[in-house]
Amino acid sequence: RPDELRERLFDIEVDEPAFLRALDSMQIVPDRELLALRAEREEISDRAIREAQPHLRTLAAMPFVRMLAFSGSTAHRNMTTTEDVDLFTIVEDGKLWAVFLLAMVWAKWKGLRKRLCMNYLISDRALPLFEHDVFTAQQAASLKPVFGKSLYDRFISMNPFVRRQFPNFEPSRHRGLYPEIPPPPRKRVLE
Repeated sequence: RPDELRERLFDIEVDEPAFLRALDSMQIVPDRELLALRAEREEISDRAIREAQPHLRTLAAMPFVRMLAFSGSTAHRNMTTTEDVDLFTIVEDGKLWAVFLLAMVWAKWKGLRKRLCMNYLISDRALPLFEHDVFTAQQAASLKPVFGKSLYDRFISMNPFVRRQFPNFEPSRHRGLYPEIPPPPRKRVLE
């Protein structure tokens, strides 16, 4: 979509009207097969996200989990099956391995090890990412938070290289895509 194309231009800042004029001047005719494929993958992704909601609420309720966001093909709504929901997770400093172990035991017990994939797990003290390459910037710019949106805001602000690589990146577009999972009252007690 035009807004996605503009946002993914790296190292080129362009306002929306100028971008749309340039795009219109190219007279691109979308390929119907690709449009159908995208619609199919968006439907698969949306179904996977709906089916994962109870499990996401459980993960958000786990002690010391501070943020959950969709990443990878899930964030792009480009899943080919409802398996492998990619997650970017931030946990309280000093609790990384404990949370990882708890989440893995829970996922194995529930039969979710192949369904939920924590492909990024970091501490809240490691918010400024070490790698500043285009791939890492693209991964960060693609996140769609579902829990801990205020920490998402902090994460984006602490990684200004993302906006340098993708100057048209609009975090609010990603932040607002999914409703936030509220933390259950028992979370503080467990912590």
